[in-house]
Formats: sequence, structure tokens, C-alpha cells
Amino acid sequence: MFAQNWYQKFARVFESKVNKVVGLFTLALVLRVVFVLLVPYTPWFDAKWYDDVAWRLAQGFGYSLATGEPTAYVPPFYSLVLATIYMVFGHSLLAGRLLNAVLDSFTAVLLYQLVVEFHRGTGKPYVRLAVISGILYAVNPITMFMSGVTMTEIVFTTLLVAILLFAVRVRRKRNQSVEENQSTQDAVLGQERVWYAIVGVLGGLAALTRSAVVPVWAFIICESVAPQRVLGRVYKVLIATTFFVLTISPWVARNWRISGQIVFDNHAGWGMYAGTKYEGTLSGRHVNVDVPISSEWELIKVGRQELLNYVKERPVEYLWYSLRRAGHMLDLNLEAFMASFASVTYGSEYSRFSEFLRSKPAMIPVALLPILQSILWISGGLIGLYSWFDLPGRNTILTIVLLWVVSHAAFTGFPRYFMPMLPLLTIPLAHAILYVRDHQPLSSRSSAPLRWKGTLSNITITLMLILAIGTWLTTVGALSTRLV
Repeated sequence: MFAQNWYQKFARVFESKVNKVVGLFTLALVLRVVFVLLVPYTPWFDAKWYDDVAWRLAQGFGYSLATGEPTAYVPPFYSLVLATIYMVFGHSLLAGRLLNAVLDSFTAVLLYQLVVEFHRGTGKPYVRLAVISGILYAVNPITMFMSGVTMTEIVFTTLLVAILLFAVRVRRKRNQSVEENQSTQDAVLGQERVWYAIVGVLGGLAALTRSAVVPVWAFIICESVAPQRVLGRVYKVLIATTFFVLTISPWVARNWRISGQIVFDNHAGWGMYAGTKYEGTLSGRHVNVDVPISSEWELIKVGRQELLNYVKERPVEYLWYSLRRAGHMLDLNLEAFMASFASVTYGSEYSRFSEFLRSKPAMIPVALLPILQSILWISGGLIGLYSWFDLPGRNTILTIVLLWVVSHAAFTGFPRYFMPMLPLLTIPLAHAILYVRDHQPLSSRSSAPLRWKGTLSNITITLMLILAIGTWLTTVGALSTRLV
């Protein structure tokens, strides 16, 4: 009774849309700011790289290494964002982390609006689902953790959800205008040009943050233009692609001027080389490119050649490693916690985490939070995508998740790389929770036979769940061995 009364009072606060948006943003922001202020932080590995380059940018030394040598080791957008913060506040890691907190809180609002756009015109109730999705993302443990880390995951996630939101909205507006008069259709057509230009710019910024977004961005664009006549599709894809290219072209031109090569992301060369090995759960090892190179500008060439040779010589082993890396991505396990807070908790060598946990057993429940949230967010989110839950946008979400996992598992597949998928899986998770809460039996769903796409998607989800559960068991076994 108490819980029900509390829920009713809480729901009244969110009666208007403004209150919903402000409430979700505030909830997410308070949790993240408290975390950032309470948890000490020292950048490690990638985070230190972004911080160093950003500080050099802020001082006017350009996008370069400590030696002064120009670099394209990773795309520049996040370092540019950090550099802007540093130019205003000085070399303040706290300011950079607070920016992450604000952006991730904004993602909770974008997620709320994304649910609204997926459901408008379907005749299905969506207000509760939108609010619950936003709340679940606001309280997600691993996103709170990453808000306190100066790495790309938070900024990239905000951009990705914004891209999907614009794409879903433009498709919904166009379909709605078809049922109305000609003047409405003409107005929507004019808006579409602007929207696709925005999606192109956002896609370019996302690629300048994490280049792996390209196949996902391309799918979102193609999905948003269907169903239309061929010429209409080509025209809108061309608009988005043009603005995407315009956004990334200064970076590519700069790299061409420096190296004489068309280079976007030298770090991808390391990722290709990493595809020749499996860095498994709690391995504590780091892949190094042990082939002699004279500069980072050769990484792409070396990495590509090493990967091609490996695939030709040991194709079965490569497929097996890729499958294990796919499972690794679905396992936001203790490693995600270690990677984020290595210097805070157990020094730079996170392979020593077991000694830390043995010496401070009170930390074990906190360290296990990412494992527990994996079980809830990933398995719950995947389950909510099954066809019998009848979630609008389910195929879009599932395809994006699959593209993301497959494109990463071909090379590295570290768990934290999966974090941008969490807001998307939060929607089906919230849908499944509401479905169970309302005591709706699965038998109440339509008994019409599934089309082949629905059957295929259900089989895919089942296989992903089996892979995830197998990887979780492997993680628990590795953790237990380390702690004994």
C-alpha cells in the first residue's frame, strides 16, 4: 500500500511534459554530480590521452602529442570539447567530468522523447513507458560511472540517441503528412531537408568521436527514408551524406596535409591488429602492435595487413575469437568497473584487482554492480525485444545493437564499448517491466503467425542471450578464481 501511494504521488509530479523533462534531467544530473563530487579521479590510459591532448589544444599547441608531433591516433571531437572546457575553466578535470554529467542527463531526456516518437501514431499508450525509460537510464550504474570518466562514451551516446531521435521523427512526420493535405506535405518536405542536414552533421560529429558509428549511422539513415520512391530516398540520403562529409572533411584534409594519406582514425589500425587475439574476461593483458613501425601513420596499413594474413591463415580461430569478443561486449562486468576506476581503486595495473578486493571486502558489492546491471539491462532489454512484447521500433533497436556488436567484435569488443547501446536496450527493458507489472499474460498477445522477420529476430535474440549468459558464467568463474 505504501509503495502504491508513493508511486501515485511520484507519478503526479510528472503529469505535464515540462515536469517530465525537467524531472528526468534533474534526477539524472543530481545522481551524476554527486558521484563525480564524491569519487576521486585520476585519468588512466585512454582517458589520460584525451586529457593530455585537450590540454595541449587549450594551450595552443594543436592536436599533437607531448613531443609536439601531430597525431590522428583517435578522432578529435571529444578532445576539442574538453579543450573548450579547459580554455574556460583551466585544466580542470572536475569541469570535464561535470560536462559529462550534464550530457548524460540530457541523454535521459532524449531517450524519453525517442520513446514518444516511436509510439506516436501506433495507438499504443507511451507516456508511462517514456517516463520509466528515462528513469531507468537516469539510475543506471555504469552510465553514472562513465559520467565521471574523461572518455568518449558519454558524448558519443548523446550524439547517437540524438541521431536516432531525429531520424525516427522525420519518418513519423512524413508518414503523418501523407494522410493530410498537400500544403502540409510541402511544409514537411521543407523541414525534412533541414532535419537530414542536422542528422548528417550529428553523424559527422559522432564519427569524429568514434569512427565505428558509420555503419550504424548509414542504417539509421536508410531506415528513415523508407518507404518512399527511389528518387526521394536517394535525395534525402544525399543530403545527409553531404553534410556528414562536410563535417568530417576538415579533419581528413588536415591529416592529408600532414601525412600525405587519407587518414581518419589511426587507432583503427591497433583495433585491426587486436582482431588477431582474444583479450578475454579479466585477462589483464593488453594487445600491442609488435610489428616495427616508424610512426603512428603506419598503424592502419600494418594492422590491416596483419588481420588479413591472420584471417587467411586461421579463419576458424578468427571466427571463434570474434564470437567470444561479441559475448565479451554483452558482459558489462567487473572489467568495466576496473577500467573506469583503476587508478582510484587498485593502481594502474587493473589485473591486480583481486588483491584489492581481498584487502577491502566491503568494496566487493560495489564492484559487482556492473555485473548485476548487465543481467538486468542487457538480458532484460533483449527479452523486451521479443516479438510477443510487440514493442514499436523493436527491429530498429535490435538491428542497431547487432551492427554495433558485430562491427566491434571483428576487432576488439571490450565491454565498455557496448555502453552506447544501453539507452536503446533501456526502452525494451522498461516495456517488459510495465508489461509484467500490469499482469498481462503473453497469451493475451495476438495469436497471428509471425512473419519470417519476427521469427528470425526471436531466434537472434535467443542466441544473443545464450552467448551473454555463457560469458557471464565465464566472468563469475574467472572472478572466483582470482579471489580464492
